[in-house]
Amino acid sequence: MGCYYHPRLETAMRCRDCGREICQTCSEGGICPGCRLGRAIKGAQVQTAVATMEAPRPGEWSNPASGSAPASAPRTVAPVTVSAAPTNEERALAALCYPLWPLSLLMLLVPLGRSTFVRFHVLQSLGVNGLGLALYLLYALLANVPVIGWQSAFALPFLVPLWMLGDLYLAVRAAGGHMPRVPFAGDLASRFD
Repeated sequence: MGCYYHPRLETAMRCRDCGREICQTCSEGGICPGCRLGRAIKGAQVQTAVATMEAPRPGEWSNPASGSAPASAPRTVAPVTVSAAPTNEERALAALCYPLWPLSLLMLLVPLGRSTFVRFHVLQSLGVNGLGLALYLLYALLANVPVIGWQSAFALPFLVPLWMLGDLYLAVRAAGGHMPRVPFAGDLASRFD
């Protein structure tokens, strides 16, 4: 027997849901990737249906003593907000915020489209670069202290390239339309977004 998804691999295992032959790589809990996807889709549909259901209003239940049910008003479903994919301009602005962080300060003052994607990256870049600048200044000051200065002087040349590599990584992720979260700066950006 060969795997349904990898025909060249021999297998002796079958999916518990559909019965297809699957290899060890495809099996997760004895279920093939197709059945796992089907379960995930059904679970998402159930969650969406539960989320859009509305609790009954106090006067909507039928009164057994009177034998009549009050006329119910048509139910309204709250609109679902779907975040659109960021445009090329938004991704470029978000990517430029990391290496050119003074641009982030300018973008806070100038009202652009106020896209949540761009605003998140502007705030996060200010947090990341503010932290990097504070660490650089701290190590530069500690380099002048007699006893512990040699440790700071040793770490200082490595701090700036690491800071720039971090900015470059975040800029590349932002240019790809992703929203990576840096632990403290990302939380701060989410709070003020």
